[in-house]
Amino acid sequence: MSEDFVDVTALSALGDAAFSPATPVMPVLPPDVEAWVQAAVERFAENSALTEPLIDEDARIVIDWAEGEVWRMTLDAQPQDAGAASEILSPQLRNLRRYIRRTARLCATADDPTALLQTLLVTPVPVFEDEEG
Repeated sequence: MSEDFVDVTALSALGDAAFSPATPVMPVLPPDVEAWVQAAVERFAENSALTEPLIDEDARIVIDWAEGEVWRMTLDAQPQDAGAASEILSPQLRNLRRYIRRTARLCATADDPTALLQTLLVTPVPVFEDEEG
């Protein structure tokens, strides 16, 4: 049999698995890192000062987005333990909180806060200088 052809009988023996896309492999984080991330996410959700000027619906959009950002940052960094997660990610989370506060203040004064919010949340988070805010 030529290498240019697929053995259909062999594929049919595999059933649907032969034709379904591969299941993506999600990176596995150590349990203590997952617990650290979950705690960080909860702190975002519990900190009403971050989204204070926004209506509840818009605040929920921001918090849901922030949760995704925290997980994305963690998966990008791949810390080996909770201590490394804290060391690597704490500055990024501080920056994220600043971005959320500034975004919330800006959107609260906009004619269409939800539209502006959705626009700002699809742009990359800027890096702020190490300042209070």
